[in-house]
Amino acid sequence: MQWLKQVWPVRDALLSHYGPSSLRPGEPASRTTSRFPLIYLFHRYALAAAINVVGSATIPPAIVGDGQQPIAVWPAASQREALQLVLKALDPKELEIATQLWQLLAPPEPDRDDPERFVSSAGYLFSPQDAARAVTEIVAGGLLDPSRMQRLAVISRASPQSLTSTEVITALIRTAFSGATAGTSERSDIAAAVESQVAERLMLLSADTNATPEVQATALAGVYDVQKVVRARQDATAKRLSREIELFLTNPQQNLPKLKPSGAPPGPPI
Repeated sequence: MQWLKQVWPVRDALLSHYGPSSLRPGEPASRTTSRFPLIYLFHRYALAAAINVVGSATIPPAIVGDGQQPIAVWPAASQREALQLVLKALDPKELEIATQLWQLLAPPEPDRDDPERFVSSAGYLFSPQDAARAVTEIVAGGLLDPSRMQRLAVISRASPQSLTSTEVITALIRTAFSGATAGTSERSDIAAAVESQVAERLMLLSADTNATPEVQATALAGVYDVQKVVRARQDATAKRLSREIELFLTNPQQNLPKLKPSGAPPGPPI
């Protein structure tokens, strides 16, 4: 968690200053796009490390008599702090890309393959929604891992005050759908991308045959919670999600959501 706290302001500073000055004279302007994922996703591994505190324990190489605890569950307070830290990454303000920066993200030259850039859903133009999906993949995908959800259930059974899978899903929904009330106007495209990813990942988890029945049940309860939220709204994103959830609940296996990939490149942030 400390790593994420240290990395976050560095990422924000890099993002606020990123532009043509980051290139050497004579370099193609498209290199700004190539290096952009390194800046935008600078916190990706720090996020993953913080997520690994949630529903986790340390397993030292304990030997009888050495005084070590064979299983040391992360303290509940630390898990809750880690959860709140990683959910901050889904705030649209943290995901937004300034227009003046977006206008610099040119496609690569026709004769140059560029595996380091985002594969944009908008073709030769960079899609900010893809960038938001990339961060949501890390956060929602990491938190809703079936094994992590089951570990939360196991830990909370042994320690009633610990973080629960229901608490994680409730916090994830609250963050993704924050400010969603009846009569809300059209959502921002960034918020809509996050909402869709979270809702669809909950549906997929609730129908995941590799997940335990208890994890499936908790995820399904989350799907119903999302359904209540979107039914109270009239914007296009809410209507689409409401219809998608309705079809899914009618026949989950036939109407499994298909996640839109972010097109983010693999690799280290630095």
